[in-house]
Amino acid sequence: MNNEITHILRGVFLFVVLAMVIRLFVFVSTIRLEYPQQEPVINAMVAPSALSDLAQKGKPLFKVNCAACHAINKDIQGPSLVNVIDRWPSKELLYMWINNWNKAVATGDPYAIKIRDYSSAAMNTFNLTDEEIDSILAYINESSRE
Repeated sequence: MNNEITHILRGVFLFVVLAMVIRLFVFVSTIRLEYPQQEPVINAMVAPSALSDLAQKGKPLFKVNCAACHAINKDIQGPSLVNVIDRWPSKELLYMWINNWNKAVATGDPYAIKIRDYSSAAMNTFNLTDEEIDSILAYINESSRE
């Protein structure tokens, strides 16, 4: 009897520790630094001068809001953003996801639900205008071209 209780308590303890570690990881991954000590790797393949004016406006927005978790041409904490526009069923749903992924998931869209489960770290919520999102997507699109 004591042996069974000991095993149950160990299991509960390990579960609690694991849950705390996951919560800590999620919390740490959501912290955004105002002034990062090191510029994130963006994997841009196009010279900055070759970017359109819209993409030029999106570059700093990408660095501040996206680059901590996403790269353009490779999966890191978040998925690669190459062809991100083509993966979503509508522009409206993509914009909703970018600003508040919870709302996009609440629509029941299968892709939103699938991408929610991509990482154990939840995506941040933002308050970006459609124009700001347009510029970020232009930067991603133009930077991913070879």
